[in-house]
Amino acid sequence: MFLVGRIMGRVDTRALLVIGLLLTAWAMYDMTGWTPNVSQWTIATTGFIQGAGLGFLFVPLTTIAFATLAPEQRGDAAGVYNLSRNVGSSVGISVVSYLLIRNNQINHATIASHVTAVNHAFNKQCRAARVEPRGPQAAAPRSIRSCKPRPRSSAMSTISN
Repeated sequence: MFLVGRIMGRVDTRALLVIGLLLTAWAMYDMTGWTPNVSQWTIATTGFIQGAGLGFLFVPLTTIAFATLAPEQRGDAAGVYNLSRNVGSSVGISVVSYLLIRNNQINHATIASHVTAVNHAFNKQCRAARVEPRGPQAAAPRSIRSCKPRPRSSAMSTISN
């Protein structure tokens, strides 16, 4: 942000806004490709670029908002400006939280609908994870039983037998 304040008079404000939007958009796009294996360096680099983009965005935006106001009106304008930013942030966070929870529930329901007693892929995973069938379907053939963890044999259990 300190860099943007120094070059505000020398560079067109619209150009600074475009640079800020492009940097922020690139950082957001880069985050869409993240997996749980993302490195700390990638997070730090993308976060720095996003922060720089927001600096290039909000400093010129604030300057433009107050440029045409008389000095005696700037105090009230600062209050209204900050209020609108805070309300916008709160609404944005609420919408993103709602979408995250909703999509999480949809994905959970989709995954749970495929975990059935007759799903051969699920039973194959049960055998690979060393689990045995359980529940009322225990007498059913292996391919249609539900799964429970199989106790692992230990030295103590073989000694006591």
